[in-house]
Amino acid sequence: MRKFLIFILDSLEKMFEFKAEYKGLELTFERESGIPEWIKTDEKKLRQVLINLIGNGIKFTEEGSVKVNVMAIGYMEDGGMRSNSSITQILFSIKDTGDGITPNELDKLFKPFSQTLTGYKPPEGTGLGLVISQKFVQLMNGEIRVNSVVGEGSELSFDILVEIIKTYQTRKNQPLEQKLLA
Repeated sequence: MRKFLIFILDSLEKMFEFKAEYKGLELTFERESGIPEWIKTDEKKLRQVLINLIGNGIKFTEEGSVKVNVMAIGYMEDGGMRSNSSITQILFSIKDTGDGITPNELDKLFKPFSQTLTGYKPPEGTGLGLVISQKFVQLMNGEIRVNSVVGEGSELSFDILVEIIKTYQTRKNQPLEQKLLA
């Protein structure tokens, strides 16, 4: 599947900005300049993982911020270094200023129907979002990593390998404007 990566990120930012604003949180999306425009990946899985992780960040943060950062490793545009391959690694990071997770509860994060003590605070969810997200990321040859400090917040990150699609490869002999609307 070919997908315009910036479009995916923009649509998720719009999706979550009202919820974050309603809670009084600052939501920021940072995109490194080197991320490729068009990628070949499983868009539905990637989108669902990002929805789960960003949604959790907002749900479990009462004040402060949720920051989404996306960067490419091994590929840069704008005259920067490029790898010889059309495959690149994209790193996604979601960092919040929520309550954090105690070290002894980290192993519960990826177990079905289990929640941490922090997870019980808002009475919503089944304890399956992170389990499903981890499986989806594993299917895309990645792994979700967690770094959390109680009282300071959590950062969940993952990277996946994607194939870079040149814009002229998306549809032959079709202007870019038509490709974006298709």
